[in-house]
Amino acid sequence: MYLWITKIDQAIRDRELGGFADDEQLNISLEAVATALRPPVARAWWESAKWLFCKATQEQVEEAISQGTRLSKDVVLELR
Repeated sequence: MYLWITKIDQAIRDRELGGFADDEQLNISLEAVATALRPPVARAWWESAKWLFCKATQEQVEEAISQGTRLSKDVVLELR
């Protein structure tokens, strides 16, 4: 999880600095990591480790977790 979120963190930092960032891929990555972080055990890890990432990353991951995107809904439907 740490390495996965580190890549997202770097993309967000790059975008904030005016560098290249593929917004579509970043959004897909945020959806995917949010889906992985929704279960209680993963959520507990995120709560203890989010300080390792920049504030913008924390905010965007939190927003993605709380939104419950289409990707996460599709995964839940497949698991049923």
